[in-house]
Amino acid sequence: MARGGNIILMHRYDATYIAELATRVFGDSKKAAKWLDRASVQLGGCSPREILATEDGAGRIVELLTQIDDDNRLHGGGLRGSVARME
Repeated sequence: MARGGNIILMHRYDATYIAELATRVFGDSKKAAKWLDRASVQLGGCSPREILATEDGAGRIVELLTQIDDDNRLHGGGLRGSVARME
């Protein structure tokens, strides 16, 4: 991505970036932290935090968060309600 002639590099596999993305998707840092620690069928039964250390795992987390975010926007927060029930 270039801005004003400068190149800005974003490392999408950075743990901080993924935590911030999860917080944006779930609307709350506590909900995001719970999601990052909860095993997921979509991630082969692992928690996102367990697979974050590998480039492939981090990419899968970003893809899953993008899907959740898309679903939230398309269905008026469809998954957000099920995340709230986790508490």
